[in-house]
Amino acid sequence: MELESDIIEHSLAREVMEEVGVEVTNPRYFASRSFIRSSGHHVIGLAFLLDYVSGEAKALEDQDEVKWVTIEEIETLLDEHWNDVLTSLKGIV
Repeated sequence: MELESDIIEHSLAREVMEEVGVEVTNPRYFASRSFIRSSGHHVIGLAFLLDYVSGEAKALEDQDEVKWVTIEEIETLLDEHWNDVLTSLKGIV
């Protein structure tokens, strides 16, 4: 994601549209994590809550698949660094 002079929240809606074809609005920062993967790669992840506006999520360009998932399904897709974030998320959605 190229932020240029945009703040993250402004870039986020544009990137979601470009990457999966879904229009979103009202980004709210939720959490962030910084950790080192077993491969040695440093990861900085940001989590935002968004309001869905329109569009059908679909794989574009270099993605294999895009789909809506439940919070329970997210637990199987993310690594353990996000467990506390998912616990907090369950309390608000």
